[in-house]
Parts: sequence; C-alpha cells; structure tokens
Amino acid sequence: MIKGSFPVRLIRIRNYFLNMNTDVILKNLERSCIIHGDATESGDYKTANKHHQIIIKSILQLYNNGDLMKIENLLNHKNVSVKLWSAGMLLPFRSSLCEKILKEISKANGMVSFSAEITLQEWKKGTLKLPYKYKQSNRSRIDC
Repeated sequence: MIKGSFPVRLIRIRNYFLNMNTDVILKNLERSCIIHGDATESGDYKTANKHHQIIIKSILQLYNNGDLMKIENLLNHKNVSVKLWSAGMLLPFRSSLCEKILKEISKANGMVSFSAEITLQEWKKGTLKLPYKYKQSNRSRIDC
C-alpha cells in the first residue's frame, strides 16, 4: 500500500509507474479496474478512489509511452468495469465500437452501468473529460 498524504501518494504513484513496462502497466490497469468496479458497486469509496488514481496514472503512462491503443485488448474482457474503462478511454480512437460497448454495459443495473450511461451522454455532448488531450473535432476521422 502506498502511504503518505494525498500529494505525497500521488508523487509515489507517479514514480512507481515511471519504472514499469507496458505489460505490467496493463496488468495493474486491469486489476485496478476490477477492484474499482467492485468497490463502486459495494459503496467502498476509499478503495474506489485509491484505484481510480491508479487507473488514471496507468492510462496516462500508456498514453505518454504511445501505448494507449494496447488497452483495445481489454474491450473484450469478462469484467464489465474493465470494459467500461477501456471503452471510455478509447472513445476518441474507436468511437463506434466503444459506443456500442458502453450502450451494452448501460443496459444492466448498478453503478458501473450508470457510469457507462453517463460516459456516453458526456461523449455525445462533447463534454467528456479524459486524462489525456485529443482533438474532438477529429474523432470521426480517426475512428476505424
């Protein structure tokens, strides 16, 4: 467990990710998505928040390394939270596929399904905030 005050924890989490290879980052992302989804459904906000930080740092590390598209393999994961996070992060690059996945997730009940619904709504309004920069005007051009 990473200890310290909130800013100190963020610095330690950042330093932890700087020394990881892509496969390790993807495994940690997958694990944290699962834990985050379980904690969200059970109302354990402390665990959910902790793993949210790890998810965001993982996504940023993959993006900065040019490896963000490697999470595309997680779009078919058996865990719905892993699918949600993967689809949400890949919306600018694979919008039609990710929208389809998010619609499917949003049909179920629970907080993860509600998150998928809100993610889709924000994407369609053009107000979805992602942890990395992208040009939304190009989203249809880069969709495959």
